[in-house]
Amino acid sequence: MLEDDLDLELALHSSEDAHSSFSTYSQELQKLHLLQAEMEQAQQSYDELQQMETEVAKCTATVQKGFSVKEDPFVKELDSALQSIGVHRQQYSGGAFIGNHVHKALKLANIQTLCKSLAQTDCLINQQRQNTAQKC
Repeated sequence: MLEDDLDLELALHSSEDAHSSFSTYSQELQKLHLLQAEMEQAQQSYDELQQMETEVAKCTATVQKGFSVKEDPFVKELDSALQSIGVHRQQYSGGAFIGNHVHKALKLANIQTLCKSLAQTDCLINQQRQNTAQKC
């Protein structure tokens, strides 16, 4: 009889161990799934970061290269605004303003026109930068 009680006690103890082992296995499996999900998120973040770094490198190269005077958006807009108020750069003077063109450019209304054109260009460039950043 004592052996039967001992066998029963061992069976119950083994059953409890098996249940405990299964619970531990189940918990560890849940942890594994959570870690896998976090790894996938980390990989996506890493990929996005690499794309951003590539874009920054492109922008840095562009800035380091610089603009030629003809390509610079501010120079283009300034020339356009100057022409709209009747002021033209003199080719024979290296593009300088001389004489009446200086007086015309320095009138208050014309200064406001020039400032507005540059502010609008700056606004457009910033919008383009934001759109590029949002794509990343």
